[in-house]
Amino acid sequence: MPVTDGRTVTEVSILEDGPMPATLAADLCSELGASAMTLDSPAACLDAARLAQPDALVLDWHLGGDDDRPESPEKDLAEPGEADRSPRP
Repeated sequence: MPVTDGRTVTEVSILEDGPMPATLAADLCSELGASAMTLDSPAACLDAARLAQPDALVLDWHLGGDDDRPESPEKDLAEPGEADRSPRP
């Protein structure tokens, strides 16, 4: 899989705790000609990256076991910890 600076990426490690997005990312890498390893925890991803030294890492932005949908739009905009103190409907 070529990248913008002309290098070729052949090995990708994907950190994703959601099964469906992990499969989608791995399938996309495969279609682009790279092999992908999916991992569901940061510790496992770091350990694998140290051993396998992939050409690229794909990191999940919303780790934590949720389904990547915020409870409310305001939660994504809140300061860290602020959303935890707000009352729930």
